[in-house]
This record gives sequence, structure tokens and C-alpha cells, in this order.
Amino acid sequence: MMVTSGRIHSSRGASSNGKKWGDRLSDPEAKRKKRVIKYKVYTMEGKVKASFRKGFYWIKNKVSNFVHGY
Repeated sequence: MMVTSGRIHSSRGASSNGKKWGDRLSDPEAKRKKRVIKYKVYTMEGKVKASFRKGFYWIKNKVSNFVHGY
């Protein structure tokens, strides 16, 4: 056993609710949570790319207007 910040941890890999690490990997709820997190990360990547793209086109438009004297 190991004590960390007032909590006692077993060295056998069991969590506080009695499930082992392998059991948690096959748990449908854990799989769902992991999948939802992946969806959220994918969404944020798309938002960052879109924001970068908009900024690039804005700069390109401003430079083009300056060069061509609009």
C-alpha cells in the first residue's frame, strides 16, 4: 500500500470502486466517455483550423487591397 495526500492506494492496480484496470478498459461507459472526448477534440481542431484560415484570408485581403489601392 502507498499513501499519497491522505489517500491509501493499493499496489495491485485496483481502483477505489474495486474494478481492476482491465475491467475499466472493457467498461461500456468508459468507452463512451473516451469516444465523446475524441469527438470534442476533433471539433476543437476544426474550430482552430477554421479560425486560422479566416485570419489568413483576412490578412491576404488587407494586403491585396493595400497593394492594388482599393
